[in-house]
Amino acid sequence: EALTNASLNGPYILLTFSNSNLYADFYSKQYPEEVNGIITIDALYPEALTNEEFKDKYLPNVVTNVRFFSFIAFSGFFRWQSFIDAGKYDIDKMISSGKYGDEEIKLYRNRIANRYLTKEMRMEAAKLQDNMNELKDYKFPGYLTTLQIITTNYRDEYIERQENVARFAKNLITNDKIQKIRTIDGSPEDYLYDKEKIR
Repeated sequence: EALTNASLNGPYILLTFSNSNLYADFYSKQYPEEVNGIITIDALYPEALTNEEFKDKYLPNVVTNVRFFSFIAFSGFFRWQSFIDAGKYDIDKMISSGKYGDEEIKLYRNRIANRYLTKEMRMEAAKLQDNMNELKDYKFPGYLTTLQIITTNYRDEYIERQENVARFAKNLITNDKIQKIRTIDGSPEDYLYDKEKIR
């Protein structure tokens, strides 16, 4: 609705990071005529629920960590940290790029202070397993162009991911002519401020 009101009409290419791929997949399933491509970066795959350690340890830890860090954010700690360690939130790169003014950086610091982990984000974390279950049988439709990017940092974060992440990504593919997987070195943050790397 927001895009339509802004006269940005589809179909769209959806670019996702982490668990937001769940929403892109769901959206493309509900509104296929509005999506002609999906690009995922370090996606969270519903098939991971078949891994007991992921389900029993990782998911509960996500909920606990989100609650803990939302409390820390409320204390104002993150805002002070953004002044002490500007590199922690890439504020140093925002300043050196010359593309952000003082007002924009101030707004960003306030976002870190006040909205670092919102009530909605806490609710989302609590519903993560339900959202993954909703898409447990999902595969990319054969007509949909997709690119799944997996960074080496993400792939190697847990030993079991070295094999599983690539397998989970491959299991979504139904048309290997227009649905691809690419592994890139490092993490997404390594590419954020480097146009040549992104290209």
